[in-house]
Amino acid sequence: MLKTMLLANTNCNLNCSYCFERNIKNHTAIVANDDKVYNFIQNIVNKVGYKNLSLEFTGGEPTLNMKFIENLVCKINSTYTTTLNLRYSMITNGTMLNDEILCFLNENLFSIQISLDGDKRSHDRERTSLAFGKTYDLITNNISNILKNYTNIGLKIRINLSKNNCKYIDLLLSDLEKLGWFEEHRDRIAIYYDFVDVPKHDFLYTTDTIILTEILPIYAKSISMGFKHEFKYINAGKCMIKSKNSITIHSNGDLYKCYSLVGYEDFIKDNIFECFCVDINKYDLLENLCLEDCEVKLLCHGGCAYRQYIAEGEIGINCRKPLLMSMNKLLYLAELHDIGVLSHKDQLEKFLIEEYAHVQINKIRA
Repeated sequence: MLKTMLLANTNCNLNCSYCFERNIKNHTAIVANDDKVYNFIQNIVNKVGYKNLSLEFTGGEPTLNMKFIENLVCKINSTYTTTLNLRYSMITNGTMLNDEILCFLNENLFSIQISLDGDKRSHDRERTSLAFGKTYDLITNNISNILKNYTNIGLKIRINLSKNNCKYIDLLLSDLEKLGWFEEHRDRIAIYYDFVDVPKHDFLYTTDTIILTEILPIYAKSISMGFKHEFKYINAGKCMIKSKNSITIHSNGDLYKCYSLVGYEDFIKDNIFECFCVDINKYDLLENLCLEDCEVKLLCHGGCAYRQYIAEGEIGINCRKPLLMSMNKLLYLAELHDIGVLSHKDQLEKFLIEEYAHVQINKIRA
């Protein structure tokens, strides 16, 4: 499968303090050229002979440039509907999802990711807009509208975790339970947690101690509440920068191997607006940086290179072994419960927290 991340634009209608695109968000908005992007994708698909194509649109806020997205999807569909398995997705803040946009996403079977930054108070403090003000109610209403009226759209809710909001995530989980999304639409919506990428000195940085004492119980609580989680296990660095079949296209035509590194000039590979006939297989891949023979090496792959770059200022090993061990032990117990091997329905949250440490991991094979 060819996995392509496309930045439809660099402008955004929110101003999140931890945004990984903070190094480019103040630049003049750049609008992607759909003809040149299409030519680039067509060249790679035809040259390599891919049978599966994944296009994920992001930004900035990609819904601010729907014309580009609609034009490119139309061209891809007209060429490859009968010959390729197509998968479309979008990472959006969820504020601009009106019925016109949703009709298009629904028609083309999009999966979309929307982020929430904790409970209503925490979210509205972090995700504000000059146009909308506070955004929690706006976003949750849009999600409810999708689930009720646009049944072809799949939803992932990313819950951003930081030192600042982890104490209030249980309030968000209670809100989600009241909304009834996961009870009524469990087959179409899932959540996953991720940490905001900030330097170690940043007040939002989550240490391993915080993860084990405050965030691990969040997983146990959400599992016990019956929320569907996107991942059966957690990996730390098996990503596009280590895959020859993945590429990120910046809205100015620059190519990167990691979408989080967009805007960092040292990591530009080529520019498709200058020449679309480039060979992405020629780029050196970031190999598994970890040389240790540890239990979670095949999940870790040396960890997230970008996260290490932000934390320490250089690409290198980002070892989060305690996190991977603990989280995957807990998820393993949860899966045993799901398939009926274990039965602690009434006290599942307590059981997971008390017993996960007793699980022994000899070797995880990804």
